[in-house]
Amino acid sequence: MNYVLAQCRTRMLILTRADFLLSDDERRIASETVRFLVRLLDRSSLIVTLVASPTLSNILNSHPKLRGKLSTLFLGPIPYGKRWYKALEQYDAGIPFETGSLTAKGMPEMLHLGSEGRLPCLSRLTRDAGRFALSGAKRSDRILKEHFEKAFSEFRPQQPNPFSGDRDLSSLLAEIDRRASGIPDHFGLTDGEK
Repeated sequence: MNYVLAQCRTRMLILTRADFLLSDDERRIASETVRFLVRLLDRSSLIVTLVASPTLSNILNSHPKLRGKLSTLFLGPIPYGKRWYKALEQYDAGIPFETGSLTAKGMPEMLHLGSEGRLPCLSRLTRDAGRFALSGAKRSDRILKEHFEKAFSEFRPQQPNPFSGDRDLSSLLAEIDRRASGIPDHFGLTDGEK
């Protein structure tokens, strides 16, 4: 497995629908799943991320062999705040571009507006922006704002582009606050924890 992953230059493995890793009663993780995940973590230098419900995250963190070893990304939109930054840092570390592409000044806010806090949208924007970074006369090892601007224009051409123009941080935060009332908080966080 390590050979295949190394040949593909895989740095991050994202397991979608990770809730299927639970046992039939959905209150514990299946023993064969624990063995699989432990072997995967021990034999590779990959970042392993599971896309799952908060329930699975709690179950994984309660298992002594898996506690703190896996990243969990949640299915619902992620509210802007600490969890959003953590998700971006994990995603940024796993993409084959210079670290900091997703966490540069103002980028977390623009990405939240562009993706509405949804990881599949973030993934598509990042993939398409990466394509723009690697194509054309000005190839880049870093995904820049201009690449995201082009990607968003293709992805959602009818919507205002959060990457266009010179928007200051306060206007981005004001827009996030304005939209936040429509995004449910799936994590049980209080306003002080966001």
